[in-house]
Amino acid sequence: MEPKRSNQWENFRNKYIALTGKCDACGKKLGEVQLEAHHIIPFEFCINLGRPELELDERNLICLCEHTEAQPAGDHHLLLGHLGYYGSFNLNVKADALAWYGQTSEEIKADSVWNVRKLQRPLSWKETDERNKQYIKDAMDRMYPKN
Repeated sequence: MEPKRSNQWENFRNKYIALTGKCDACGKKLGEVQLEAHHIIPFEFCINLGRPELELDERNLICLCEHTEAQPAGDHHLLLGHLGYYGSFNLNVKADALAWYGQTSEEIKADSVWNVRKLQRPLSWKETDERNKQYIKDAMDRMYPKN
């Protein structure tokens, strides 16, 4: 069964994007590019692993530009947030956004470090096994301790 998003998500997302106002990987501003509030640990993992509050926790978000037909230059959401595949995610996205700050998608794709991360990217909730789910749960609890 697919987890259901919080009914507060859309409002929370819009406020987060408006407050952040720019892509954390290139500095382009809202209006120049489409921005997305990207979950570092996908909300599906958060909900299924017993931490649903992390869907609406700014610590678990990063603001990244997104490719659209009208604004084709923005694609840090896919490249850094999902390592080139929307079914995956990147626990190191904040560090990666700093490391590749301002680089184009072509420059990022040419980087050997990104290519290794792409090959080692995590699987989606449906694809992953219990061992990897436990690894993500442990990482989630380390990264975002309960208050």
